[in-house]
Amino acid sequence: MTHPEFLAHLIIGLLVLEAAVMVALSRGQPVAFRLQWVVNALAGLCFALALLVLLAGASRAWLLAALTGALLAHLADVALRWRLAPGPPADS
Repeated sequence: MTHPEFLAHLIIGLLVLEAAVMVALSRGQPVAFRLQWVVNALAGLCFALALLVLLAGASRAWLLAALTGALLAHLADVALRWRLAPGPPADS
């Protein structure tokens, strides 16, 4: 394993650890709020996997899969944010 590949593995490990800690700390919050942390971390994880695929020289199909996963996770994140966003202010 080369030095850049090691860094990609380290980033992936830290992302997983961060997601676990944030979900654990957000106990008592609505499920949608906790799910938002998970999909956000999943998007970052997919980008880190895409980086690892590039550094390892793996097949472009794996790169496409990782980037597609990142896109789907970002779309889920945006959908959750829209759903959790407060509505327009009420007229007085």
